[in-house]
Amino acid sequence: MFETDESFQNCLRLFSEDFQKKRAHPSEEEFNYQVSKSNEYFLEEFAVIACMIKRGNKVMVYPGSFNIFEEIPFEQYPDSQVM
Repeated sequence: MFETDESFQNCLRLFSEDFQKKRAHPSEEEFNYQVSKSNEYFLEEFAVIACMIKRGNKVMVYPGSFNIFEEIPFEQYPDSQVM
């Protein structure tokens, strides 16, 4: 879904950028690298959560705020079959 859904990409990228803006970066190149790494981390986190859901877990407490977690249940991303 990340590779094909532009709104999902934008939501994740914006979240990653906001997350990284809270940290010091010596250059734009370093900032962009860290945003890319954040995207990878969050996508891996989604995969783990998807596996938990497939195993029957219906409730999860997430320590923080993540817009995509709020948007998926409201069908803003209809291709998200697991969540």
